[in-house]
Amino acid sequence: MKNIRSISIVLLLLICMVPVFGQFQEIMIEALPDMVGARVRVSTESDATFQGTLYSVTDEFILIQDRDGQILTIVKAVIIEVLLIDAGLDEKAYYQDSASNRLLVMPTGFPMEPGEFHIADQEIAAVTMSYGVNRNFSLWGGISLPGALVSARYIWSLGDRAALSVGSFAGISWMEFLGIIIPYTIFSVGEPEDNFTLGAGTAFTFDSDDFSLDAAILVLGRKWVLSDTTAIVTENWIIWGQITDYGVDYETSSRAWDFVPWMIVPGVAFRIAGEKFSWDIGVVLPTWVERSSGEYYLEGLGGRGTFVPVPLISLTYRID
Repeated sequence: MKNIRSISIVLLLLICMVPVFGQFQEIMIEALPDMVGARVRVSTESDATFQGTLYSVTDEFILIQDRDGQILTIVKAVIIEVLLIDAGLDEKAYYQDSASNRLLVMPTGFPMEPGEFHIADQEIAAVTMSYGVNRNFSLWGGISLPGALVSARYIWSLGDRAALSVGSFAGISWMEFLGIIIPYTIFSVGEPEDNFTLGAGTAFTFDSDDFSLDAAILVLGRKWVLSDTTAIVTENWIIWGQITDYGVDYETSSRAWDFVPWMIVPGVAFRIAGEKFSWDIGVVLPTWVERSSGEYYLEGLGGRGTFVPVPLISLTYRID
């Protein structure tokens, strides 16, 4: 029990760093001539976003110098928003993440842009796609060797710095007729690129003979921007289910729900991010709980008390 409490405390300390607020301040287009030399983020009618140093302002155009020294010309008539970037944030303010719609696996609570489309490859064996239908609805699908999953979610924006999503995963296994349904709720506070996310759901499985509730799930996640191209992303799953109690020996074993989590899966990755490509390089640590004659034990992939991390590698490409 002490080990379980220790892991829970470490997870909370890891993910509960407060997201950065007050990074941006909206300014009027008429005030742009006085902002030459400042760093800005410009959004246009086509949902494109441009960042850089305001280089020049004319009656019809604004010119922005990006971090590579290129000059971008934007027509004033198509601009819908200009944000002044806090000068104290240095290079972090230029961070743009093509995988900003998700943590390691699960989505954040924030909406995708209308028409935004991502393809991601996880661990080589799994390919996923996500699409923003509009500001309130997005779709996700994935396929791998064991089976396939799809998800749909509805999103509410809660002011400028928070969002709530409600949706469900549904999947099926290729190897045998076994399906899973995971209704979920996800809450995020901060920004799509830098946030704290809390998710909760339940897992139902079904086959030709049975439909049952098998797990309750809590996920704690965090994105933390380090520089203009790098971030730390953590996603930590805590799953309650039926724990096996082996009693005196294996012959007297039984399974029952318990207040202790059945499984804990912390994960962390270093993300190399860009507007079109993002890479994740990290690890996850599958850990589950066993019980014998009322005593709890932690077990990893290497057996009781032996915790073997699993490498995590993924690539995300934003098509639009």
